[in-house]
Amino acid sequence: MEAPRYNIGQTLAFTPEAIGVPGKRAFRLVVEASHGAAVLWLEKEQLYGLALTIQRLAAARRLPSSATWEIDEGDLPEPAYDKPEVEFKIGKLVLGYRKDEDAFVFSVFDAEELGEEEERPVVMFAASREQLAALAKDSISVCWAGRPVCPLCHTAIESPQHICAQFNGHNLKQ
Repeated sequence: MEAPRYNIGQTLAFTPEAIGVPGKRAFRLVVEASHGAAVLWLEKEQLYGLALTIQRLAAARRLPSSATWEIDEGDLPEPAYDKPEVEFKIGKLVLGYRKDEDAFVFSVFDAEELGEEEERPVVMFAASREQLAALAKDSISVCWAGRPVCPLCHTAIESPQHICAQFNGHNLKQ
């Protein structure tokens, strides 16, 4: 993988946020790190999927070898000295692992730059297992704070008269 444009260092704070009213919310991760900050926009389903993946990784006492991507310190670019603040929509997120530090490394790609010949992460940062566990918990809370989800068809319930496809198009309240 090519070196990122910005290595913002060790995460100091991760904050998942939902902006707007349920049904019309936009989601983002705000990352404050030792050498900069990033605002990473994503879809609700992506935030929820990331949270579930992080919960599985954080709960594991030992990562299986197939999920381990070890990064040598020599692979990481020097932190930017101007403390960059970047903002973009996530196109791809690669989660790596530094075994010697028990740290997870995020390499995040801009959605507008995917498909280019030389794909390069825009930002890279590291986080501890504890930070990831907290991020996962907070992300799930943010995702579930919106409209309730139907337990059968897993779509948002728009009104009390929700018509569920899994219930053959009948209203659940009947």
